[in-house]
Amino acid sequence: MPKTVNSAFRDFLDDEVNLDPGQSKRARDSRNYLLTNIAEFGKAADFFDLYSDFNLYYGSFARKTKKKPLDDIDLMVGFSGNGYVYHKEEDHYLISVNNEDKEYGCTDDGYLNSRKVIELLKSRLYQISNYQKAEMHRNMQAITLQLCSYPWNFDIVPCFYTIDEFYLIPNGYGKWERTDPRIDNDRTTKLNQKFGGHLLELIRLVKYLNSRKSTVTISSYLLEVIILNYYDNQNFNGNWKLDDNLKAVFREIATKVLNDIDDPKEIQGNINTLDWEDRYKIFTFFNRKAYEASEAVLQRIIGNEQKAIEIWGGIFGEDFPR
Repeated sequence: MPKTVNSAFRDFLDDEVNLDPGQSKRARDSRNYLLTNIAEFGKAADFFDLYSDFNLYYGSFARKTKKKPLDDIDLMVGFSGNGYVYHKEEDHYLISVNNEDKEYGCTDDGYLNSRKVIELLKSRLYQISNYQKAEMHRNMQAITLQLCSYPWNFDIVPCFYTIDEFYLIPNGYGKWERTDPRIDNDRTTKLNQKFGGHLLELIRLVKYLNSRKSTVTISSYLLEVIILNYYDNQNFNGNWKLDDNLKAVFREIATKVLNDIDDPKEIQGNINTLDWEDRYKIFTFFNRKAYEASEAVLQRIIGNEQKAIEIWGGIFGEDFPR
């Protein structure tokens, strides 16, 4: 039985929230193995030239904000854009192909169809050993690949890197859209460093709590943006109390989820697509958790560590050590 709030959170993080370091290493190794195999596709005469320098790791596993279980790993595979021309049209981009030898059966009226590109890549993934299943992701922007040897899937997105220094990826409708996950990756790393390396575990804890909700949950990415926006406007004096910060973050989520939230990459506009009813449900949940956390912090301050631990157990559930 833990004697302090800090030791209770440490046990909880190690046992229930943080990914196992050994498993994370195996996942990185399997990701590298997969990319090595995909690189071989580009050597075929009937497939796109690939450009490994433009491969990109993104998502919560890459940002180290992934909580247990490790169920998916996101990666972008760089395609060479040599000989292609892109331009913006309304809310999407078109990629022109002026050379029949570089169409590979993936064009419509001279424009590269992103769904056909995904299907072509999917057809080649059958060549990878330990392959189990590959299918179009539900957002129609990626391929979800399952391997026999591991419990996690890979979500694989084909991409082009542009002369304007952003990426073009499938938009789900056959066209292309702009993105740049490097901005999210860099922002997460910098803010985590600013706060002494404490933010990543805090984000994982909040994701754990969010996943336990019986009603609507917040998307992982939106949750991270709200938390990072909060700490972008805070200063760090070197004194970190995890329970104090959880209390503040619960209150921040409750407040901010009611509003539109801008994409920090300044690409997508508002990323809070929840309707008003769902926003209010999330507000109610995290507002209640903020109140409970305030009581837990007070109990810790006045020296009643065991009472504080019991309250945190009520917040995070039966797996929280008491």
